[in-house]
Amino acid sequence: MESMHKQQAEDFVVFPANFGMSGHVFTTGNFMICNDAEKEPGFVDQIDNQPKVRNVKNFMIGPVYGDPVPGQSPEQRKPNGII
Repeated sequence: MESMHKQQAEDFVVFPANFGMSGHVFTTGNFMICNDAEKEPGFVDQIDNQPKVRNVKNFMIGPVYGDPVPGQSPEQRKPNGII
């Protein structure tokens, strides 16, 4: 847990790609809108509730894409990150 908070103090947070709601957005490429984070079954406090912003209730998470690879269809594109 301590190492997770140390990482969160940096500009980027590194965590398993399938961890929490953030991981769900990263692996699926789907946006997520949440109106009550505590009731969301995929909510993981260490990832989805950063130390600088506590007691999150409502939020949106979306995938971030880089430049497309030539010849790659939109369905084949994978997110580079989330915001």
